[in-house]
Amino acid sequence: MNKLTCITIDVSQGKSHIQGFIALDKPLGKPKIMRHTNQGYEHIINLKEIIESKTGTSPVVVFEYTGIYHKSLEKFLLNSGIHYHVVAPLRAAKARNNEIRNQKTDPRDCLSLAKMFYSDNLGKFYGENKFYSQLRKLNRYYETNMMHLIKVKVNFRETLAVIYPNYKDLFESVYSSDSLTFLKIYPHPSLLISQKRTEVNETLCDKWIHTEKWSLRKIDEIYHFIKETVPGCEIDDPEVIILLSYIEQIEYYLNQLDKTFKLMTSIAKNTPLFNLVHSLPGIQDNLTSRFIAELGDINRFDGYKSMIAYVGIDPVIRHSGDKDGLHLKISKKGNKRLRTILYLMVDSMRKSNREHNAVQYYYKKKTQQIRPLKPKAASIACASKLVRIIYYMHKTGSLYTYQRV
Repeated sequence: MNKLTCITIDVSQGKSHIQGFIALDKPLGKPKIMRHTNQGYEHIINLKEIIESKTGTSPVVVFEYTGIYHKSLEKFLLNSGIHYHVVAPLRAAKARNNEIRNQKTDPRDCLSLAKMFYSDNLGKFYGENKFYSQLRKLNRYYETNMMHLIKVKVNFRETLAVIYPNYKDLFESVYSSDSLTFLKIYPHPSLLISQKRTEVNETLCDKWIHTEKWSLRKIDEIYHFIKETVPGCEIDDPEVIILLSYIEQIEYYLNQLDKTFKLMTSIAKNTPLFNLVHSLPGIQDNLTSRFIAELGDINRFDGYKSMIAYVGIDPVIRHSGDKDGLHLKISKKGNKRLRTILYLMVDSMRKSNREHNAVQYYYKKKTQQIRPLKPKAASIACASKLVRIIYYMHKTGSLYTYQRV
């Protein structure tokens, strides 16, 4: 990395502060505001040319990860062939907190990044592979749709309870295709009662993908249910329209989740880690693909401890006096989405009936020792162990096998 010159940029939404440095004590003027437009990015080109004319060296552009706001800047630098280094937010925040006057302003952040650059404290930077970037975006979209679906389902159940009390016992699931099909045709009991039995039989037998015998038996159950049902609204009340709207939203989000999952899995299967993680007992395509999406390229980690820190399940150690500072809370400073996925993987492996595994044994050991851990704490301990197992599998290139010693 060029240690002589740099251009530091404090990125924010739609604009940034930019400042050039020939040396730490030789800034090229005060920080200036740069808009995230083609005209605004010309400031980088102009500042780069000035530094090159003064020193004969090409500067490194240094900026901090900001979630999404830095994407436009990063794309411009890539297209322009300008060397850049992205700093992790935690590292940048730590550097600012080490200053005597801990004041957070955009112009001061440019100087703070320059201090990190000249003190060789930027940390490692890995350009993300296109496949891992696509996976992560798809997983975030998957989680967004899942969050919306959960909210819609709650509202759907509330409205359904008004129109069809005790409906949950009628079908295997109120969200099944059979259930939603029935509700779309008969969103209120009076619609079914007003039709002839033969018409109802013909309509539902045609819509349901089942044998005629199954369909007729289910229709008998529905009629018995309708006779005992007292709806909490009339057919012309808003609840009927709202129920149909919720059904449409549920079907939309289910479709989006299915399409996103299939695309995400097809990409994840091309990564070397997929077959290794998939060999873990109880871990299927969903958790495997989402784990790889949030983890990214495993080769960028120096060891399993780096992975544990990235997940955010590394312990916070505060040693003072007679207190050893051990067995405290986890840091939670890593990838919260990956931490959630890893917790689900532990839960799935712990409940797996396919075969015994190390997570099952370790969970049992932690919950039955002399000073037993609580279930959640034991699961976190298992998550740490699972990270070590996955890293070992990656290093050896071997599928999962378990042999209790």
